[in-house]
Amino acid sequence: MSGESPLRLFLACPLPSSMIDACLTYIGQLKQHGWRGSYATQATLHLTLYFLGYVAVRDLEAVIASTQSRVIPTDVTVHWNTVGWFGPEQHPRVLWVGLRHVPGPLMELQQNLKAAMMHHGWGIDTARASWVPHVTLLRVHQAPRPGRLPSWTSVTTSLTQVELVHSTLTSTGPCYQTLAQFPLTTARDSD
Repeated sequence: MSGESPLRLFLACPLPSSMIDACLTYIGQLKQHGWRGSYATQATLHLTLYFLGYVAVRDLEAVIASTQSRVIPTDVTVHWNTVGWFGPEQHPRVLWVGLRHVPGPLMELQQNLKAAMMHHGWGIDTARASWVPHVTLLRVHQAPRPGRLPSWTSVTTSLTQVELVHSTLTSTGPCYQTLAQFPLTTARDSD
């Protein structure tokens, strides 16, 4: 067992179908507007809460237990109402959909998970950079003139679970495998 490769892990919320559909529609509009690069697919769209990095296989059960202890059922309603980018406006590296205002329950969830993972030494200390909740749409290779972003139509959704995801990087893009799920809703909520 000691020869097993470490797992590249992150914690994320899967997106409801209405948000996935909105993202895929917007990706089509980006293509029509001349944006080129590596686009997200239906299988890769998610909201990352915390990136753990490479974790030893022997620590997987502890990651699951730590996550379970910090995920408390709560209503997490999100208003996806802005499009943004990482990098300079003239040469953006990543285009994303995100939030103008982070709701308290979402921020609390992210901070609790980060604290639990950092306590065990998993992940990186991002204290110097604030968390920007977003869904990555495109890793940009070529952008049209600045300001050529199509308009985004706001979408309001509820996040219903957290997932522990194993990410394998391949030449054709990342492949994701859900290793564990942690509900954000109670049995009563789903009735």
